[in-house]
Amino acid sequence: MHYDKNEVTAEILISTLKTSGIPAKKITLELVDAFKEELVSAGVMNSDNVLKGSSAQITKIFDEMLFVNETLNEHAEVIKKQFKELMAQKGTKKIEIRNGDNESYENEHRKCVIGNC
Repeated sequence: MHYDKNEVTAEILISTLKTSGIPAKKITLELVDAFKEELVSAGVMNSDNVLKGSSAQITKIFDEMLFVNETLNEHAEVIKKQFKELMAQKGTKKIEIRNGDNESYENEHRKCVIGNC
């Protein structure tokens, strides 16, 4: 067995739900399965529990994702934030981390001729 940093384990799913503010009595195997199924149906991960696609695709799909399950939908924003943090801690590069405070800076192509800079 090898370590796959893009694998979404049951531990990640359960930890996401626990840290997102969902009451402990509501966190059941059925809720964890519903969370997994929603991630699979949205295209965030495949049926083998591995993130699929590029980081930009996954981030876009995940950010625009709406949960069908009522409990998950109530805590959607925090769930998304916690899931991203836990996957980043695991070391995946498929979840894009953006600075929400500042707009990203696009580098421009510049030319410099020696002596005329």
